[in-house]
Amino acid sequence: MSASESEKAALNKFRAEIDAIDDQIHDLLMQRTKVVHGVAQIKNEWIKRDGGKLDNDGHPVPSLAMRPEREASIFRRLRGRHSGDLPFHVITQLWRELINAKTRLQGPLAIALYHGDETILPYGSRDLARASYGAATTLNERDTPFDVLDDVMKTPGVIGVLPEPREGEAQPWWPLLLDFDELAAEHGPPRIIARLPCVEGEPSAPTYPVAWTIACFDQMDSGDDTSFLILGGSAADTETIIASFKAAGIEASIRDTSGGLVLVEATRFVDPDDNRLAALCQDLGGQFLRHVGGFANPINLS
Repeated sequence: MSASESEKAALNKFRAEIDAIDDQIHDLLMQRTKVVHGVAQIKNEWIKRDGGKLDNDGHPVPSLAMRPEREASIFRRLRGRHSGDLPFHVITQLWRELINAKTRLQGPLAIALYHGDETILPYGSRDLARASYGAATTLNERDTPFDVLDDVMKTPGVIGVLPEPREGEAQPWWPLLLDFDELAAEHGPPRIIARLPCVEGEPSAPTYPVAWTIACFDQMDSGDDTSFLILGGSAADTETIIASFKAAGIEASIRDTSGGLVLVEATRFVDPDDNRLAALCQDLGGQFLRHVGGFANPINLS
């Protein structure tokens, strides 16, 4: 069955509209890149002026051109205005490519991915890393979590992707964060900065394993966050630890324990310089209470 002349005309009209929209999108993407260059120039001036220590909000300037809390605010804002049939995970994938292209324009970016045990970080982790940090970003697979963290600390622009900790693992990777505190380079020790995927619960979205991202800068407040601390040398039981945190105004739970160390999960952002932490450590009879990062909580569409 052939189309009528009027149907052909209508089809051509819609195609012309699509072409015009594509041109507008392309123009805006090129304009966005110019604005990103402007942001990069301002950041470089801050680094030169302040010795690479603080930005205009008083935050440490990351060793990478990456701001996870800013990315989270972008996705939350887009989610709030999104409508129509286009799945939101498609929007996030487009923006992730834009954000990571911007990051690569401002400096080096590469992924160190742990792949030594498929039962811990299962099939799909490579796809997750690619979807989260860009198809064009260099990805290097590493045999152990130590190798991942070593790459992150020693090689500028490298971020690590490690499996989400599971309670009761024989050899969890999170205690290694303390080891790298002692070995930290000038740009600082590895810290937890993100949880992947950043959007979940949409039926049409790909299914990925959950992983955490590691980089050499401190967590910053996105407005809806989880923070992690490691308590060492304390004889206090789980209930006492949780009660002490609550008394200090920090809602928390125990994520995992290993070899006398306790991984504490706080349900809100905790500043690494929060003066409550030293008092908590003393109250619990601990040798140390170390802030090891955290992440903006993912958007759950379910």
